[in-house]
Amino acid sequence: MDQEEIDRRFLQRCINSWAHFVDKRLQLGKGRDDPIYMKKNLHIVDKLKEFIDEWRSRGYPETESIKWAERLVERANSGATSIEPYRGEIGREKFFDIIKGRRSIRIFLPKPVEEEKLKKLVEAALWAPSGCNQQPLDFIIITNPEKVRWAAEVAGKKFLPYSPAMIIVVADTRRTETADDVTKPKELRDKPGPVEGYDTGAAVQNMLLAAHHLGLGTCWIGANKSEGEAKLVRLLGLPEFFVITAFVQVGYPAVIPPPPPRRSVEECIHWLR
Repeated sequence: MDQEEIDRRFLQRCINSWAHFVDKRLQLGKGRDDPIYMKKNLHIVDKLKEFIDEWRSRGYPETESIKWAERLVERANSGATSIEPYRGEIGREKFFDIIKGRRSIRIFLPKPVEEEKLKKLVEAALWAPSGCNQQPLDFIIITNPEKVRWAAEVAGKKFLPYSPAMIIVVADTRRTETADDVTKPKELRDKPGPVEGYDTGAAVQNMLLAAHHLGLGTCWIGANKSEGEAKLVRLLGLPEFFVITAFVQVGYPAVIPPPPPRRSVEECIHWLR
């Protein structure tokens, strides 16, 4: 990796992080007309603008994240915020029914899953929280049951039952690197870090709930940084900086098991008043 690529990736990281800080303040209603904002946080918007200007001066390509950062600067400078009026609770009971009705499915019908529904699952995953909006996750969708079995065996997951489809969640480790990270040896870089793990958990939960809403069953299988998973990354033709963070089996459930008992809310809450 040459120095130009290291610089570009570090600058993108800086823009994403500072844009995240500006977005948080806008959500709190902190515009330039707020005196506390003016005193303590004005430098954040100005710093973000400096990074964007540097990106432009170097002739780096236009990206959606750069456009988003520019819109944040414009809103902050205009005194606007990201706040919309509260519109009340919508579909609250149905939402909790979806949460409580989701189950891990291990017996699937031999019925293909429509591509549009699989794309909806990925769309749900993409709207999950992402640390500093780095969005490091990509999704490999397998719709051939024989290839699902092949992928499971290569990854060392021979215990997995049949499923007509599988979504393999992978993280692009370049998207969460700092300036120090990109200069580390490869064996220290290409491992899921905290951000990839947190992002994966949030994204997969969105997928599981969306699947249940669409009448699909899922089973989430964790990744463990095994040699088999690394081999599967290579065989799938992914670049070396990708790592597998989760497997999600998808299909139409043949059996829906009853929900196991859960600890009560009263048992789990510890108030500090």
